[in-house]
Amino acid sequence: MQAEKYWDRWPILTQQALQEHREELIATDVTKDRLYTDVSGGSSGHTKKFYHSCEYSDSTNKAAAYSNSIAGWTPGCRVAQLWGGPTDITAASSALAKFRSILACRRLYDCYDISQDRMARYHLELSRYQPEVMIAYAGAVFQLSRFLKVNNLTPAYPSKSIITSAETLAEDMRSQIRQVFKKPIFDRYGSREVGLMAFECDAHRGLHIAFTHSLLEVVKPGTLETVCEQEGDILVTTLAEPSFPLIRYQIGDVAVATEQQCTCGRNGPKLGKVVGRSNDFITKADGGRIHGLRFTPVFWRLDKVRQFLVIQQAIDRIEIQLVLSEPLTGGEKARIISEFHSQVGDNVRLEVKKVDRITPLPSGKKAFVISDL
Repeated sequence: MQAEKYWDRWPILTQQALQEHREELIATDVTKDRLYTDVSGGSSGHTKKFYHSCEYSDSTNKAAAYSNSIAGWTPGCRVAQLWGGPTDITAASSALAKFRSILACRRLYDCYDISQDRMARYHLELSRYQPEVMIAYAGAVFQLSRFLKVNNLTPAYPSKSIITSAETLAEDMRSQIRQVFKKPIFDRYGSREVGLMAFECDAHRGLHIAFTHSLLEVVKPGTLETVCEQEGDILVTTLAEPSFPLIRYQIGDVAVATEQQCTCGRNGPKLGKVVGRSNDFITKADGGRIHGLRFTPVFWRLDKVRQFLVIQQAIDRIEIQLVLSEPLTGGEKARIISEFHSQVGDNVRLEVKKVDRITPLPSGKKAFVISDL
């Protein structure tokens, strides 16, 4: 195939270029009135605008329905959606959207800024509703699982499975969610710009790429050399959006591609795992990088820690913000500092601050790490 020879020479579409040249990316045989504007709060917290067509909506809905069916969803089954995207929450409030939700047997629970009182109310509502499948921001269902565990509450829902999305699902998060709900967890990866890109099957050994919807490459930062079985930046090319095609779009996420075949029998391309956002890393003095998920066990083993945010203000200065149900003891604070120093080095100055709340990103997602470098 001749196009294959030139693929590596195709320029990378950055997020900045998408915003600056948005109008130029519209297909020449398409009029703008056939498109609708969509907005993403973005993994980085910066608002991005782009266009979509009806063809895109049909394709991404079909891809989502297929991946959901692997997790046990069937048309007509009760679905609870624990979602945090302000755009989606606003759209769901219209009379037409509510009517569609009734027809789809779907209830939306706003988890943009979820409090203890709200989790208690949601637990009662979910206990009455008895959903068969829960589709949730990974952080939202994890916070709900911690609330239930701390309060010795045993959920009788969902009856089939939990589908996590929108945020990176760390292994310690998955373990606790499974321990509390005692149901299989199916993770998936997508974005508002591109839709569903990859999903987990019942073998739970990586994520299958939705190759009829999008083409994914994992490349080495800087060189853009394709890499496998190691971390790299994701480049995505949309295959179901001819009106506003994104080609080799650097979406800002890091993943590991794998050639290991899945025991489920699906032989398409796979991601071994999605590591997270490319800006979710702490940079060390020697140039090494540590992903924010490495710090989650430090905090989640303490039930009094409700939320955390690590802010790297300089190469040798880090602020740790904690939302606490009760103050840390001197020993607990010392252990946090000690474990951080073992990861980032003893020369880094650490400040642990108690805060009342940590504001979500505009997308509704919860950041683990913010780097000012």
